[in-house]
Amino acid sequence: MRMPRYDITVTENALLVFADIIESSKYSSTLGYIKYANRLIEFQRIFEEIGLKYFPTVDDPTKKYSELKARGDEGLLFYLDNSIDKSELIYKAIEFIYEVKGRLKLFLISDEDPPAKGMKLGAGIHYGPVALVTRPDKDEKGKKRSIIDRLEGFSINFAKRIESASRSGNLSQIYVSKEAANIIKGQPIILEKHRVPLRGIEDNIDIYEVFSGFFPEIPIAGENHDDERFVNYLNELADNPSTIDDKWLKALIVSTLFSRAKKVPMHIYQRRLLSLVWNSPDEDDPVILFIRAYEYEKENSQTLRIEYLQKILNRFPMFTPAKIKLIDAYWKLASKEAERVERIFARDGANEYYRKFLTILTEDEKALFEKIISDLND
Repeated sequence: MRMPRYDITVTENALLVFADIIESSKYSSTLGYIKYANRLIEFQRIFEEIGLKYFPTVDDPTKKYSELKARGDEGLLFYLDNSIDKSELIYKAIEFIYEVKGRLKLFLISDEDPPAKGMKLGAGIHYGPVALVTRPDKDEKGKKRSIIDRLEGFSINFAKRIESASRSGNLSQIYVSKEAANIIKGQPIILEKHRVPLRGIEDNIDIYEVFSGFFPEIPIAGENHDDERFVNYLNELADNPSTIDDKWLKALIVSTLFSRAKKVPMHIYQRRLLSLVWNSPDEDDPVILFIRAYEYEKENSQTLRIEYLQKILNRFPMFTPAKIKLIDAYWKLASKEAERVERIFARDGANEYYRKFLTILTEDEKALFEKIISDLND
């Protein structure tokens, strides 16, 4: 049989994603062959089904390329589409892995085998140059053309090494390369830098772990049984925040509730979102603080908006969306120069505790805040 002729034509930048169940061999020996195989099949189904939602098969294989597959305990996504902004591609890849991790967690939590519940997913994301390997083909009308058959190059190996390094992470265990991190600086993604060795490539290199992210358009429709079950799981966590055992989950819950509140004509999602967001005055999750600032922006309460944005930036100074919002808040506060900033701060601060955290105030503190609010509103 004659092999098709392949050509290596040009070099393009592509999105490269690897995901892997961490320490899967340990679960293989604990669960046994059949049960372990069932878990892997479910992971593969989740990865490929959710992946197609975010990264559909390309419409023009002469210029674009998509490869999405899961085999064994590993999933991969290669995507080349120059019509999509590269920052948006990387952002969507992080959002995709977040949803896969959430759905996998739901599946494993509901599993009857306790060992399976410890299974976690690590991922590596890179955006870099690859060689396009093309082959002859014909379109639907029989016209000859050359289509992209696969991608090759060092960047693929580099992305795989990033995924291997992700198992040492202690946050989301989603690692992105320095190149990808630089591209998404304007996106609502919070990254934490690690200095790690990449086996066979470099002794020490800067890699970024996703600390958190805000996905206000996350495409969880809730139109089928799996979606409904997943949304119900996130709702239950939102109603019981003390049961949220992974910090990265808060971003997924907040994003899903925010997205649903905009799309579904039900106030229950908004109420549930605000209940989670205002659960504790000691909250330090950056996405929850970002939503608090967003709520105060709607109320035109600039001093409290500034307070929460500043809290985020004190810890994550490179979180560009918060920095842009902070500039806007200061500008709007400056327009209130006829009213002393001290008065605004006292009134807004008393308002927040009286409205949001009333249960932690003593009777004397309630009386004080009532007087402040009354006097400064006159």
